[in-house]
This record gives sequence, structure tokens and C-alpha cells, in this order.
Amino acid sequence: MENATGVTVRDGHEALRRCRLGRIDAVGMARGLLLATLVGLLSCLPAIAADWRYRVRPGDTIWDLTRMHAREDVPWQRVQAYNKIGDPQRILPGTLLRFPVGWLKVQPAEATVVGVVGDATATDDRSRRPIVAGMRLAAGTTVDTAAGASLTLRFADGSEVLVQASSQLRLDKLSAYGRTGMVDTRMRLQKGRVDSRVKSLRGPGAKFIIQTPDIMSSVRGTRFRVGSEDGASQVEVTEGRVRVAQGGRGTVLRPRQGVASGEDGRAIAPTPLLPAPGALDVDATQRPIRVQWKPVPGAAGYRVLVGANGTFPYLLHDRVVAGTEDLLDSIPDGDHAVRVRAIDLRGVEGQDAYVESAIAVPSPFALETPDGPVVQVDRPRFRWASMGPGTRYHLQVAGTTGYATPLVDLPGISGNEVRSPVALPPGEYRWRIATIDRHDRASAYNEGGRLTVAPPAEGPGVTREAVGDRDALRIRWQEGLPGQHYRFQLSRRPDFATLEVDRVVEQPHATVARLRAGRWYARVQAIDSDDYARPFGPPQAFKVGCLPCRWAGGGAALLLVLSL
Repeated sequence: MENATGVTVRDGHEALRRCRLGRIDAVGMARGLLLATLVGLLSCLPAIAADWRYRVRPGDTIWDLTRMHAREDVPWQRVQAYNKIGDPQRILPGTLLRFPVGWLKVQPAEATVVGVVGDATATDDRSRRPIVAGMRLAAGTTVDTAAGASLTLRFADGSEVLVQASSQLRLDKLSAYGRTGMVDTRMRLQKGRVDSRVKSLRGPGAKFIIQTPDIMSSVRGTRFRVGSEDGASQVEVTEGRVRVAQGGRGTVLRPRQGVASGEDGRAIAPTPLLPAPGALDVDATQRPIRVQWKPVPGAAGYRVLVGANGTFPYLLHDRVVAGTEDLLDSIPDGDHAVRVRAIDLRGVEGQDAYVESAIAVPSPFALETPDGPVVQVDRPRFRWASMGPGTRYHLQVAGTTGYATPLVDLPGISGNEVRSPVALPPGEYRWRIATIDRHDRASAYNEGGRLTVAPPAEGPGVTREAVGDRDALRIRWQEGLPGQHYRFQLSRRPDFATLEVDRVVEQPHATVARLRAGRWYARVQAIDSDDYARPFGPPQAFKVGCLPCRWAGGGAALLLVLSL
């Protein structure tokens, strides 16, 4: 296969072919001869792994190729001799040139930050600085992600590593072998978790290694995850193969296998990853968004991940939960990807359940006004379902002209109930609500509701009298709507210009004592739960007899005369 520069990298396929022929010739021989053949095959590998190979193209010369790929201290004559080329001016196209890896040019490479969210820092010998998208990081840099932060690093060969929250990753070695396409990438995960997508590595110098305090993982093209926390490490393979080593011994993990560091300091035997949770469902119709799945036997917990898209350049949500559901808050609008995986008792995380979901800021459900679809107040109340703490709302009320010219337009309402700030004349109205999340993103308006404003009604009137002991008087009126309280007033004047009693009460009655003889006027006003005062009811007039007359009556009942 040729890379972008036309370099052909075969890792000694021709030599392998010769070794395989030796193995085929051994078929049918005794076990001893077969064993000797296999040993011969293994002896071929060091020589194969030592050379990088290039297939000559028309126009290539040995001195140009040497200058392009070899170190300055390696002359072209040395390459000529190593490849046993008789005439350096006559190299046929298609010829394979071998370059020992130790002869190749090596230059520093860098890792590029593809995407980042949250608080992440890069520390080297010179400085400590916040990480931003597009930043380039050199070998010797330590990457730290805070809680809730994550980022993706892309290396020189296109391989990528997602660094999850509360992680520390040191970039130990980032090197590239000239224009060969081979890259040597090595890093240490001190704590946290990383998810790697490694390009297929071709050539003897290409390496990709992640080391934790107790396990080393090396790959040549795969998809795998590594975790390290509290002295324990885990490796999980989802694609390809990964060689892990610990305590002087190693093993190869195949797809859907995992391993955890053992208590004795050695990796225990690979075991299958727990299966993906079934029936993964994302309900984005309300906030917080609810993610649910079926339980997985053997699971000690579950990890829930939300990515900005299917490539997961960074994580919008990363949480471990004990049950089979999770609530997502602060997720912005967009087509997001959700992954859920089970975690076994050793901390090894299983296969992913995956779903893509269009998550948008949901509109609230509109409810009827607290006073019903027909109201007799010119400033009605509007109420809707709450979408959670920190959410604001946008109310519009329209008449016959429609929402193009709304009569009420209130953005940024903090609660889920508001009264019209302007008086609405009797008529038919429509109203609707949109949600504004904590990132100032607004949803579409909901379907809304309808409202009829009728002519205002008078407040409650005094309907009957009550006589208390001696000089106490109780006045009652009709009970209002739920949540209402009342303002009760008494005056000696019909216009209530001066007040003898002005009292707010919770119950539909009031008791007054020691009223002077003469004519009195009483009225009541209903007050809604949001302190909106409705009109007073019609005043009631009554007379109180003289106090000496009451005493003369020997405790007789006080006579009240009510009139309209």
C-alpha cells in the first residue's frame, strides 16, 4: 500500500512469503521438523522488523531517496551497498529499497487539540496554560482535565485519543520518521480514562503505546480504552488487537475483551466485555432529558456518555450511575450521540449501546389560565409546566392581528406563571410559550392556548349578617377562587373616603367589635395569590343601635339592618 507521498510500506512481505514457503514445505513432516521450521519463521521477524521499504517510482534516484529519507550522516553509497545495487543510475521502477529504521530521519511531531470542553490545562517545563481547540502540544506536555472537562488529541498519523474528565495524560514521545508515514507515539495515563482510535500502523518504526502505572498497552491499529484510578488499571478492546504487559508477562486482547490489573501486580486473564445494554432510549421531550436502558447481568454500574456528534470530539456528559437511567442537564441543541456501557466489578467497561438523538431545547406544555379559559379580569394570569431550575420563558399573547403584532411580549420570565402587564379588553386571545435554557438558546413556541376575556365582574358582596356576643359583629361574604384572600373595609361614608377598618383576611369573613351607633358601609375585594387586586364588590349599608339601648335590653341581641 502506498502512502500520500508514494512511499510503499510492506514490512517485509516478501521475506514473510519466503518464510511461509518454508512452513508449507514442512507440512507432513515430523513434529520436530515442524518446530524447527516455526523457529526459522520467528528468526525471520527481527530482520523483517528492522527495515522500512520503499518501492521505486519512475524518476527516482538513489541519492534523492537517500537525501529524502535517511539521516545526514548516512551517505547514498551505504544505501546502495545495503541493497546490493550494482549501478545506482539504473534502478528499475518497482524495485524495493530497504532502509534500516536506525538510518531514517526522525523529527519531533505534535498532537493537535481537535475539540475541548470544560477546564483543561497543558503543562510543560516552561508554562501551564489553558487548552483551547487548535492548540498544538509537544512531547513532554502533561494534559489535565477537570471534572466535567474532556478533549480529543489528534496525532501526526491521524490517530486520536479522547481524554475524559478528571484525567492526567503525559505525552512522553511524539516522533515522526521523515516522510515515511511512520510515527512513534507514546504516552502515560497517570489517572482517569482515555478512548483511543488508532490508525493502522505500517512500518517497523510505527508505534502507539499507552502506559498506566501498572499496565502497558501497545497496538498497531485498533479501537481501545484505558483506565487508571486508585492503583488499578483496565484495558478494553472494541476493535483490532491490543498487547498488554504487566509484571513481566503479557497477553493479547482481541475484540470485545478486557483485562484489569490484578492484586498481585500482574494482569489477570482476559475476559469478555459485558454486553451492550438493551433498549437504550433517549426522551428529549422535556428537561432534564431522560436516558433509560435495560439492566445487564453482572453490572456494578453504568457509564453514560453524550458526544457533540458521532465522532465524540469531546463529551457533553460523562457520568457513572448505579441504576438503569440517567438525567441529562445542560445539553445544548443539536444532533448528539449517546453511549451507555455496563461496568463490571473489576471496573472493566463493556460494549457500547449507541443511539443518535436530535436534542433540542423543549417547549413547555401550556396549561389553561388559573382562572379557567374564560376570565372576568382584564389582566389574566398565564401558567405553564416548569422545565426545571435555571430555565426562563418567553410569553406572547395575540389578538385578532396574530403574533406578528403581539399584545403581550415578555421574554426572560423566570417563573412558570405571569400576569398580563397590560389590560386586555373583552375578546378572544391566543397565547404561547417558548423555553430559554441557561445557554440563552430558545426553543420553538409550543402549540399555545386560547383565552376569552369577559367584562370584569364585581367583587364579592356581603350576603348576610351575624351577631356576636354583646358588641362583636361578624360579616360574611361569598368565598372566592382557590388561593384568594380578601381585603375588608368599613367606613362611615358611602364613598369610603375615610376608613374605620381596612384589613386583609384569609377567610371569607371578618369580625369587628365596639362599633359606634349609626350607619356603616362595608365592602370586600378579592386578591389573587400573586397579589393582584380585583375590583371591590358593591358596598353594603347597615345601622348599629346605640350602646345604652343594648345595655338596657339586658344583653339582648344587636339588631342589624342591611340595605342595598
